[in-house]
Amino acid sequence: MCGKSRGASFEEKPLEYFAHDSNAASDPKCRRLIRECGVAGYGRFWLLCEALASEPSHSLAVETDNDMENVAVTLDLDSVEEVAEFLRVLVRLGLVIVEDGALSSHRMDRNAERVTAQREQRRAAALARWHGSS
Repeated sequence: MCGKSRGASFEEKPLEYFAHDSNAASDPKCRRLIRECGVAGYGRFWLLCEALASEPSHSLAVETDNDMENVAVTLDLDSVEEVAEFLRVLVRLGLVIVEDGALSSHRMDRNAERVTAQREQRRAAALARWHGSS
C-alpha cells in the first residue's frame, strides 16, 4: 500500500480526526499558498487533507484522468487541468507529495503515526489493567 511504500509506520485506517493548528495560516508554506491561490486555495488544501485523512492509506490516487476527476469533485474544481495546476502548486510549496501515481502528505502521515501511537498506548494500558489486576 502507499503508506508502507513511503516508509510510514502507521495503521492503515481512516483518521476520525487530525490536528489542525489554530495558527496554520501563519505557517510560511500556507501563507505562500494563500498569496498564490487565495483563501479558496487554502480551503481546498484543507479539503484535501480531510480527504487524505479519510483514506485508510492516507493517500489519493492521481494517476488517471478518472482519479483526477474524483479529486476535482472533492476540491470543487471544474477540470482535471485545474486539479493538476493546484497540485503542482502544493507540491512546489512542499505541502504534498505525488509519487507512483499517489498523492500524500508528510503532515497527514505524521498525524496518522500519532494516532496509531495513541491507539497502541491505550491498548497496552488496557491490557495491563486487564491482566495486571488479578
